[in-house]
Amino acid sequence: MKKIIKCLFVFAVVLFINSAFASDSDLYKLYCPAQPYDISNGFSKGVQSVTGLNLIARKIAEGEIKKEISKFATGKIKVKVKTFSATDTKNGRFRSFNIKGENLKIYSIPISEFTAQTACNFIYLDLEKNPVELKEPMTIDFSAKFTENDLNNILKTPTYHKYLIKIKHNSSELKFVELKKPRISLKNNKFNFALDVNAPLIGTFIFKIQSDLRIKDNKINIANMFVGSNSKTIDLSSAKYFMNVFNPLWFAQLILQQHNCKLLLKNVKIENGNIIILGSVFLKKS
Repeated sequence: MKKIIKCLFVFAVVLFINSAFASDSDLYKLYCPAQPYDISNGFSKGVQSVTGLNLIARKIAEGEIKKEISKFATGKIKVKVKTFSATDTKNGRFRSFNIKGENLKIYSIPISEFTAQTACNFIYLDLEKNPVELKEPMTIDFSAKFTENDLNNILKTPTYHKYLIKIKHNSSELKFVELKKPRISLKNNKFNFALDVNAPLIGTFIFKIQSDLRIKDNKINIANMFVGSNSKTIDLSSAKYFMNVFNPLWFAQLILQQHNCKLLLKNVKIENGNIIILGSVFLKKS
């Protein structure tokens, strides 16, 4: 269960990166079982419902999922599981489950709101394996909201500052340039990134990027970008060296590579000072 639950949450962290996973609507057919099977008969489910075993089994399942999530995520988390019966739950067969989170921190990455809902009507896990494995593929639809404050808190992390240093050392143009105070705003439904730059012989100036966001080739890309600076002596053609700097979730790609997930991005928008992303994750049969 640990690997599966981690995958559900890790994809929320990687929404801004250049994910290389190609997907289309046919994945819904490939990543859902044709129909539920081997489930308890109606009489058995009725007896277990009357005796309260179904409720007990559901609460146990919800508690186990929440416990796994708490190992790498903090915040307000709610889990709801729909079961067939107590017997089916014990054997790893479920109808569906959904997860809702608010004010989360996943691997220290802040996410204001996150929801995940299984899209298939049958989930089948091998509970005897450690870690638990999927006996049938699974599809999860998700929604994630990042606030301006979320993004700026990521920019303050030591990991992000290491990335700025790495960019400098890998670029001859930036090796002797000082980069300070990266910041993001989401005003007027635009993505705005600013960075203080101190360059030899030029002095200190502010480098700015303003853009829209769009999905292209299953990646979240900038669109209609405007690059600006209060320095008239800097060659803005060198802006390509800053293109990755504004992405505060770059390092999440390393986490994603550890999981067997396919990601389909459906929509991204900047609205009322938030970035909202909708998509689906597809998990293969183990």
